[in-house]
Amino acid sequence: MLNFYLFLSFTTGVFIGYYLSSLSLKLFFFILSFFFLYLFYKKSKDFPFEISLISCFLFLGSLWIQPQEEIYKFLGKKQNFFIKVISIPQKKNLYQKYLSFIEDENKRIKLKAYTLDYSSEKKYLAFYWVEGKLILKKRYKKSFYLIIKKDGTKKEIDSFFSKFFRQLTLRVLKIYQKYLSFSTYQFLAGVFLGRKEIMPFYIKKIFRESGLSHLLAISGLHIAILGGFLVYLLRFFYIKFRARIIISNILLYFYNFLVGFNPATLRATVMYTVFSLGFLLKRKVHPLNSLGIAGLFLEFLNPYLVFDIGFQLSFISVFAIIFGYQFFRIKLKAKNYILLYLKNIFFSSLFVNIFLLSLLLYYFTQINLLNILENFLVIGYFSLIIFINFIFLLLSIHSFFLSSLGMILSLLTDSFLKIIKLFSSIKILKLNLYFSLREVFIYYVILILLMIFIKIFCQKRMRIDFKE
Repeated sequence: MLNFYLFLSFTTGVFIGYYLSSLSLKLFFFILSFFFLYLFYKKSKDFPFEISLISCFLFLGSLWIQPQEEIYKFLGKKQNFFIKVISIPQKKNLYQKYLSFIEDENKRIKLKAYTLDYSSEKKYLAFYWVEGKLILKKRYKKSFYLIIKKDGTKKEIDSFFSKFFRQLTLRVLKIYQKYLSFSTYQFLAGVFLGRKEIMPFYIKKIFRESGLSHLLAISGLHIAILGGFLVYLLRFFYIKFRARIIISNILLYFYNFLVGFNPATLRATVMYTVFSLGFLLKRKVHPLNSLGIAGLFLEFLNPYLVFDIGFQLSFISVFAIIFGYQFFRIKLKAKNYILLYLKNIFFSSLFVNIFLLSLLLYYFTQINLLNILENFLVIGYFSLIIFINFIFLLLSIHSFFLSSLGMILSLLTDSFLKIIKLFSSIKILKLNLYFSLREVFIYYVILILLMIFIKIFCQKRMRIDFKE
């Protein structure tokens, strides 16, 4: 599990580096830890070497990010930024609104910002040099906004890949609009293409109030279904199994490009790749190690992701499921497939709810305690919708079956949204409470201590039973 510990260490270092501005102090400790790392490597002392390596990643993480004081220097001033448009621009009266990844000229900051653009029309996935002002607003929590004035666009860079994936996205959206109901089009644009800007507020609201917002994030469930579907589909082209796994990985990274490389999707894809490589190399991969590799990969690319809500919820959810199953030694064995499915959903939902409780109360001040029961009822239904959606898009090459399949998909999706709306209207067992950062920290400390206590108690009980 060394990779996972390195990920935790690096993440902690990123937080320290963001709030600690002393470069010389961080650099001193990094060099010191690197010295001990080399020393223990030469002496072949494994445990001290691993501790030094973890320390080295801690201080490397602190150096990998610019302190918040440096970022705040950019606020409210005209600056040149290099931006990538990562959502389809929505036209307002005087401006366009979209999400963008931004970098300054010297690449000191890399941020995701809501962009209000009063200049020329922008294209989804294209790159631009712009002049604008970066401001900080409180939207749920602190969010960055980039304001681009009328003459703020300096240069457009539209690569072949940007054009290809933009046209592909628009093509899929046109198929959705033509053959599906309007609400199904809006829903699938969000959950399959990651285009949350098309999804109306009321859909996001009913999912949030019912405690099922995780279904709107393109993450592990989507990647597992898509990966399995691709491996099965490639079978009809008489491709060997190992080659099918490699091709499915390549296509999944194309899919990531299509949906804008959001953290949850990329995390799930990297984990899929790690497990695939383990299978191809005939090596057993620990799930937490694959999670650690995915986390390190994303944070090396953009350390500011550790402050992204989606990144935090995605990684903690996966950790909760892996840790919970291994900690309590739960075995997924059952003669009946339905019982196996129900057991899996129950324990996964239970562990995720326990580990996310304080964080959800910190960000959203609300949690639905009926979430475990709701997951029982909707995850299988949701998986069916995603699976039929893949078949629907696959058959879009020939339009003969699209009308009938579109009607079925629309009927299923519209019924699914009505069920979610019904769940959101149930007010009992909804907890409305706000947690501060201090309370979040205390909650996780208590949770860890409780886990340790349960572990010790179970071990003592096993010893007593063994003696008897």
